[in-house]
Amino acid sequence: MSPVPPLLQRASPGGSPLPEGWTARTATADDLDRAHALVAEDHLDQFGEVDYSRDDMVEEWSELDPTRDAWLVFNPAGTLVGYAKLNPRKPHWFECTSTVHPAHRHQGVEAWLVDRIGQHARELLPRSPPGEPVLLAHLFNGRNEQEARLLESRGYVFVRRFFRMRVEWKAPPPTREPPPGVLLRVFQPDREAAALHALHELSFADHWRHTPEPYEQWSAELRSERFDPTLWFVAEAEGELVGFARAREFSESEGWVRVLGVHPRWRRRGLAQSLLLRAFGELHRRGRHKVLLGVDSDGRSGALQLYERVGMHPVRLIDVYEKDLGLPSPSQGQTCQT
Repeated sequence: MSPVPPLLQRASPGGSPLPEGWTARTATADDLDRAHALVAEDHLDQFGEVDYSRDDMVEEWSELDPTRDAWLVFNPAGTLVGYAKLNPRKPHWFECTSTVHPAHRHQGVEAWLVDRIGQHARELLPRSPPGEPVLLAHLFNGRNEQEARLLESRGYVFVRRFFRMRVEWKAPPPTREPPPGVLLRVFQPDREAAALHALHELSFADHWRHTPEPYEQWSAELRSERFDPTLWFVAEAEGELVGFARAREFSESEGWVRVLGVHPRWRRRGLAQSLLLRAFGELHRRGRHKVLLGVDSDGRSGALQLYERVGMHPVRLIDVYEKDLGLPSPSQGQTCQT
């Protein structure tokens, strides 16, 4: 069992206080299950369903240090009522989220968590390479107007909206032949991992807020217990990978298409739709008749229109609010003692 960090004082450093008798601390590995249960309860209340699994949280926590980058808030009875995390994986774009139990909202926990995230981001600033500003991005339910107002009061501005898309296939989904000369097949990780990583970087180089990801970081999923290469599909033309779709099973009835990418030279030829339908078909064969994915609402890339053409529709809005923390400096980020 991991040692439990000491409780923090009631006030987030330089920020809002918690209610009298409430406490907070950073997380440990042993807190994962109850943190996930809190997020699941929040999603059920806000969206009417839970599409965030324990494995999703395991994956998220593998990219951060929960004893440094995640916080828990407890009421006087010792019940977990608040959770937040900051992912510093991208050195100039910190991604964060926060969650408060439905029965304990609007009592100051939201403000405490937002302020603690902001303070921690400033503590991490010296770790970022110099030369460009660091942005702190807060992701949340786009229909939560109170969360938007809270973030705006802390200097955040709206920058982007994403859609969670879903389709349900009662009968097997249709197929689409790839362009002439292109072969669709299952990914072969033993000999194609480096090539797929290179294609991933090329496919997303013009994507909003894309940060190049080193191979060792990108390939971590290939070494995880959840990795299923039979749900990763690639398109090959003249011995070169020109497109890919990475899917996974989510529940007994749902699947995800996590990433879909096409080489810039092969775009707008129907290849993306061929890959997408191939993934849908395999998920359907395995009993996953509902499929979800996320997409930028900015339609200039054509991705949103593609998903709508195959019958997908938005079921959730995810808004991104950002705050410019400025340029990294060694004089910044002195950790506050709490």
